[in-house]
Amino acid sequence: MKNMQIRNYIATLATLVISCSSCTSNKTYHLPTFPVEKEITGHCLNNDLLISYAYDMAVDDEYIYILALSEDKWIQVYHRESGAYAGGYIARGEGPGEINTGIAFMLRPDKHTLSVYDPTLMKAVTYTLQQAGADKPLLTFSEEESFASCKGAVRRAWPAPDGFLTDGQLGEPDNRQKRFQLYADGKVLSAYNDFPVTSKEQQAAFLSPQVCFSPSRTKMAAGTLYGGILETFALSPKNTATRAHIGFTSLTSPCHRATSLRHRT
Repeated sequence: MKNMQIRNYIATLATLVISCSSCTSNKTYHLPTFPVEKEITGHCLNNDLLISYAYDMAVDDEYIYILALSEDKWIQVYHRESGAYAGGYIARGEGPGEINTGIAFMLRPDKHTLSVYDPTLMKAVTYTLQQAGADKPLLTFSEEESFASCKGAVRRAWPAPDGFLTDGQLGEPDNRQKRFQLYADGKVLSAYNDFPVTSKEQQAAFLSPQVCFSPSRTKMAAGTLYGGILETFALSPKNTATRAHIGFTSLTSPCHRATSLRHRT
């Protein structure tokens, strides 16, 4: 009887081993085949300069301007048609006309100016743009606007018709996260502090949105990777009212929204 029980136990164990082996073989991973639909070839603009990180870029009729630190110069310029390197401009430093940390800039071909904001030194530096010849442009230091005395952080700043458009905490002191302000003559003329999301954790994604402007500088778009949100704004002249149409999509559902952006007189 005991031998019979042992034989039954061995038979049952063998059956289980065979069954498990069969299950394992049925779950064998097969590497998928991904067909190649199209090949994209990249082209190097130039081998003269290595840029590790580009913060911003602008283009005019002749040149491509890239805000990136290389060889202690903050603006790298390329010929628009040929891609040839035209030179590096704006020295790294803390003196007049120098930039320690460049994070945002604005090119205004109609005004022949280029402005760079330095959050470390809290100043916006403007340069006059001239055509120095057929091979390269010329940037000459023009003026600086300091935000060091402002009661509130200024993360970025861009020239506006009546002062500066800032991304920061200017205005009445409080603990809320703020967004955009129109700033001139030492005071905030207008502010926009609404968010397309509600929680403070989600709002933190808007501390560093990507911002770009229309050629006329009358419209602005702000985008963030959080939920693929894109907002568009109409920037009004002084003492007039306009509407900023805020269009965005969230992670859950697409929405459309309109709000007012007014100057306080």
